[in-house]
Amino acid sequence: MGGASTGLVMPALVVGLLWLARRGVPASRAHTHADFAGRRPDALAAVALALYAAGAVLAGRHADAWMLAGLGLPLSLYAGLARSLGPDTAARYRFPIACLGFALPWEHFVRDVDGTLQRASAVVAYHALTLAGYSITWWDEVTLVEPDYWVVVNETCSGMNLMLTLGVYALVYGWLTQRVFINRLWLLLLVAPLALLVNGLRVASILLLGKYGGDALAQGFWHTGGAYLLFLPVFWGLYALGRRLDARATASASTSSAGQSAQSP
Repeated sequence: MGGASTGLVMPALVVGLLWLARRGVPASRAHTHADFAGRRPDALAAVALALYAAGAVLAGRHADAWMLAGLGLPLSLYAGLARSLGPDTAARYRFPIACLGFALPWEHFVRDVDGTLQRASAVVAYHALTLAGYSITWWDEVTLVEPDYWVVVNETCSGMNLMLTLGVYALVYGWLTQRVFINRLWLLLLVAPLALLVNGLRVASILLLGKYGGDALAQGFWHTGGAYLLFLPVFWGLYALGRRLDARATASASTSSAGQSAQSP
């Protein structure tokens, strides 16, 4: 995801999450209680209004200030639900509403870390290729050279969009399936290393395609579509890990419950 596609996809995803929350999914969220913001809807609405005003005023100097107004939208929606449905009921919809924030073009503001991601992806590709027995040298910190081909890890290949997409997936999947907060955190923390590993391997594969198949093959479908295909094993890996974490949490809860029952008179 990224850019306009994120702005189109995320609202639709949020609608689906709201529908699930309305039907009591996930069931482990049924006991969710209101937070401080939900119990103070007027204060939350005032914060949202301040963000709208600041965005409108500052946008005349810099268009990026409209992001402030965008941040106010989830807050105002949550405040409205807390007032109309009550804080405890509104808390059920807290996560889906917060996901609206991902519809904003955050990648525009984190491009400064692209250089770090480019270098990290290049390092992963370098070690993967050298471990496979290829002779790779550095032209600069983002350019890998093999006697028959060379590849540059530029901004568009940094893995930023892959990381953002995996981050959203990990958050939503964790919310739907994990009963323990620490398990959701584990899934989210794994996003960055997984994204860098997969992106580095993609870079390595592009170099090999160029070496054995020529520039037309290296710059063809795999160059543009490979990242999307690589989503599949990564998604499966996070899913498998989530299932294992949830199974362990369930077993631990059952053991604790059995121990308490045995101690009861």
